[in-house]
Amino acid sequence: MREEISNTDFTFLDKLDINAYVIDKNLNLLHINKKAAQKYKNTEQLLGKSILGCHKNKNSKEKITTILNEFSAGRREPFNYSFKKGSKMHYKVIIPFYEDNTFKGIIEFSYLVNA
Repeated sequence: MREEISNTDFTFLDKLDINAYVIDKNLNLLHINKKAAQKYKNTEQLLGKSILGCHKNKNSKEKITTILNEFSAGRREPFNYSFKKGSKMHYKVIIPFYEDNTFKGIIEFSYLVNA
């Protein structure tokens, strides 16, 4: 539910020139920064909904669940990975989000580089 970390203001992510997504520990999308929002027609309809609905690939869903489970179990190190899609390389960095030393969710940063 969105209210779990609603006291946190994520608008500072809007200043970044890379895509940034804030996702709670239940995999619901809490914030999409301005750069990432350019990819979608109506970001307000996505907020509060599970990110698993956006990912059609079974492997992607499994990777997301694994990442969340590892962070829930106490992992603090970021996940970094990349993949090629067409002529572009996609890079992602996923970090855990804590509030009062309690795991609350993840922040994903992603960017493209021409291959």
